[in-house]
Amino acid sequence: MGDGVLSIFPMGDDVSPEEGCRHAINAARSALAAMGDLKAERTSKGEEALAIGIGINRGVVTYGNIGSPGRLDFTVVGPAVNVASRIQDLCKVLGEPVLATTAVASSWPNKFTSCGSHAVHGFANSVEAHGLKA
Repeated sequence: MGDGVLSIFPMGDDVSPEEGCRHAINAARSALAAMGDLKAERTSKGEEALAIGIGINRGVVTYGNIGSPGRLDFTVVGPAVNVASRIQDLCKVLGEPVLATTAVASSWPNKFTSCGSHAVHGFANSVEAHGLKA
């Protein structure tokens, strides 16, 4: 993912999809708060402010060790991961620090506002992006 971070919030017997989505949303809010603190610190030192974009999606993934013996990473792959990455790419375009798919936004609808449907690379159907309300 380059300079990105992939966070996984498992769902299953002990965690409902809605609860898993809420964990992801709360983690995004915490990341934004921490980034706000870092931005203030850097600005006070005359340094360039940093920005982040967070894409959140829900779906089935395949996980495990992927790579070669010289570089083996534990990660997840699949269309759900790809959509999350594409949604994250829209953050800068739409001016939103956090965007989620409908699968996530429907778990906590009063926390999101629709930013419209958008074509995403590698997928035939457009994806509706939802911005996290402040």
